[in-house]
Amino acid sequence: MATLDNAAYLALAELEDDILSSLRSEELRKLPNVDLMECQIEITWEMRFQLLEYLAETQVMLGLSPDAWALSVTIIDRYMSQRYVYAKLFQLLGCVSLWIAAKTCDSKRRLPTTATLAYLCGGIYPESMFNEMELHILSTLQWNVIAPIASDFIDLSVSNVAREIKSRASKFHSDDHHNISRMAHYIAECALYHNSTLSYRPSEIAASAVSLSTLVLDHNNNYNWPMINTENSSKECFDALVAVIGNPPRCCVQRYASDNEFPIPVRFDQFISKISGILDESPRTPYVSSTAWEDDCLSSPESLASCYTYMSSPQTPVGHDYSNNSQIMLSKADDKSTIYFQDGTRSVSQL
Repeated sequence: MATLDNAAYLALAELEDDILSSLRSEELRKLPNVDLMECQIEITWEMRFQLLEYLAETQVMLGLSPDAWALSVTIIDRYMSQRYVYAKLFQLLGCVSLWIAAKTCDSKRRLPTTATLAYLCGGIYPESMFNEMELHILSTLQWNVIAPIASDFIDLSVSNVAREIKSRASKFHSDDHHNISRMAHYIAECALYHNSTLSYRPSEIAASAVSLSTLVLDHNNNYNWPMINTENSSKECFDALVAVIGNPPRCCVQRYASDNEFPIPVRFDQFISKISGILDESPRTPYVSSTAWEDDCLSSPESLASCYTYMSSPQTPVGHDYSNNSQIMLSKADDKSTIYFQDGTRSVSQL
């Protein structure tokens, strides 16, 4: 078995350059157009942020892979780069995008049914609409839904950094490789929520995330590692990611803070506290504990310690009056928040 593993590794190493070249050319074609997304009439960046948090909780509840969630974000952004989206159909777009992504990233036994999706949306969309929206998304993207995401590049970048550090006779423990990889995935996941990072390629996000993770781990443990400049990393992207981890989304904090031995958000918080000069003195969003969230969706603790809990059932995005003819109301039933729209038909053909 060991011989077979080595042979597979060597075969992959020979194709590494070809694989990377293919991924990098593909990611350029699949980047969303931020300027066109800005032209959305009813959809705001705040609404997009809320939808992604809802989908992240849905992904965890359904047992789907993080890659399925990341791919669904790419599908949403690419669709919004080509079509105007009504606020009343935004949740439908998000759920169907996650459904499509799960079909490409996860096994069939994990796929939710249309009945499950309709239930998670509070019953405001009939089951037939999910199939209609799926066809509409696929036709808009010309049935080419698979796109490179940051996780496709992270593991390879971490391996290259590890080899570089070891070659300079520096300390590199067996757990460091895993910790750097997890920290880089955390950064890349946080970056998907922010419109300031949408213009960067996934390979660039991955390279900068690995560089930042290496710096944080080295700084916290006093390893005195040499500074590694990963390929494809840029100062602009690096600075953008530093700002992102200074104000991480609640779902990311809760997901990655559950590891008591290596709570990643705490490590980044310690790092930022020590080198606060990196960030502007802009106010940071307080972290939300699960207890506080259940009691009051607006309450928030002052430390990360209260965030060592796992996400509960998905909370449907909550909005205000986003347009003259579309209003979103919050309704609670069975401990879940649901969006109800007062007006408009539900036909996908209106897109």
